[in-house]
Amino acid sequence: MQICLVAVWMIGITVFLGTIFTTMPASAGTTHNAPPLAVMIMFPIFWLLAMGGWLLVLILAIVYGIKAGRGEWAGYPVIGRLARRLLKM
Repeated sequence: MQICLVAVWMIGITVFLGTIFTTMPASAGTTHNAPPLAVMIMFPIFWLLAMGGWLLVLILAIVYGIKAGRGEWAGYPVIGRLARRLLKM
């Protein structure tokens, strides 16, 4: 699950930085020193999605930890089938 989280983070950071760097030339000719508009729009969106993802991972880890403590099998939403194949279950 953590590998999926890292992959999502890398994709998100790439999109975030790509958006910023592609909008920088549009604001390069201005005389003010304000950050690009993409920073002002994308940063709050990126932050909210990152915090939502963190909260989702925390909740899933707690729920699946409780299920594992009871001896139940619970497949993760994204990589559950892959884990079963790797463990040959």
